[in-house]
Amino acid sequence: MTDLAELSKLLTPEILQQASSLFGVRQDWLECVSDKIYNVPDFYKHPEEFEQHITELKQTTNELWCYVLRTHESAHADDNSDGAFLFVETIGAINNREIVRYYPVGHLRIGYWKSRADFAANCGLLVKSGIQQVGKYANKDWLKKFNRGMVIPEYDYQDGSVAVASSAVWYIDQFFERPEHFLNGVDAEADNFGLHSAVERWLRWSEKGYFDSFGDGSHPRCRKLFERKLEELLR
Repeated sequence: MTDLAELSKLLTPEILQQASSLFGVRQDWLECVSDKIYNVPDFYKHPEEFEQHITELKQTTNELWCYVLRTHESAHADDNSDGAFLFVETIGAINNREIVRYYPVGHLRIGYWKSRADFAANCGLLVKSGIQQVGKYANKDWLKKFNRGMVIPEYDYQDGSVAVASSAVWYIDQFFERPEHFLNGVDAEADNFGLHSAVERWLRWSEKGYFDSFGDGSHPRCRKLFERKLEELLR
């Protein structure tokens, strides 16, 4: 580590491959031939694949948690605002400081009705999985870079959390269980097409059990709220 010339002698393809595997980053980025750091999967239209992705992540014996990221609707009430999931796994420690590995999952344009319902379904499945989670707001431009795999989230060692662009939180369960929160920021489109289509798609995913996240019998009441909202929008 005395200088870059000495370090480069040890950075063999095998070492770079091992580092790539350990931290989940692209090897061509480590080799400085690409600006893309992560491959970022996106499970738009396929919540069942997101559920399988969660199942695979839960195979680890390490601590695992997730940040669910989106922008403030008040600042970006349009269909170009992105969402994302950032899974964080503790893979070790040095000097009592955690070493973490990131698993980013992208979700584009959550102001668009179809994408909003799918994002909500993924949120419901995440809560249902039992993985610790928190909703956080993030800067719109930062989220775009995140979804392209072009940024490494900064880890704040002082408070033991990922330092996203905003410290404000939002409540994931309210987002997918209450129609007013679910629809806030959705592009209404002509004749409220975007709004009633979002609710109809929510009901479709509800039938598959994606929002029955707590197993306490409360989901039928939530479904009634969405059914009434749909009736209201179609009048």
